[in-house]
Amino acid sequence: FFFFNDTATTEIYTEQIVGSVRCVQETVLRQSKPERESTLEKEVGQGNVTGKLIVERALNKSDEVCVEVIDLFLTFYGREVGNLGLTLLTLGGVYLVGGLSIALKEKLLEKDGVFLKEYFNHRMNHILEDVRVTLVNEPDLGLLGSFVEATRLYTGIDNIHDFE
Repeated sequence: FFFFNDTATTEIYTEQIVGSVRCVQETVLRQSKPERESTLEKEVGQGNVTGKLIVERALNKSDEVCVEVIDLFLTFYGREVGNLGLTLLTLGGVYLVGGLSIALKEKLLEKDGVFLKEYFNHRMNHILEDVRVTLVNEPDLGLLGSFVEATRLYTGIDNIHDFE
């Protein structure tokens, strides 16, 4: 993908888009038509825009640019999760983790939503039909993993199942 502005051309990679709602928001705002209203434009200059704010305004539909940003994000997220499922043949399932996935869980799980439509938008989608997509609803997953690893290192126990 290439992002054009007045001074330079910058290459943007899919992982940057999927990893940052803010990157998608910047792209959409730069392409905005003057007649479209966005409550974010004033806040961009002040540096007050966060992914959480964009998600909040998109979910309550108070800002059409935020809605477009989240739909674009879910488009790329669905494509990449589908690509991952096919590339790695994740027959045990694909797990969606992180605060953004939790915040967007209703949009991620919509039967006719953008995410699932793009997830199955592959020539080999018959393989993906057997791959379970699971949303991990734990905001502190990284912290829990760090705790398990620290405990393992401290106790010398190598098997995670010995913690029970």
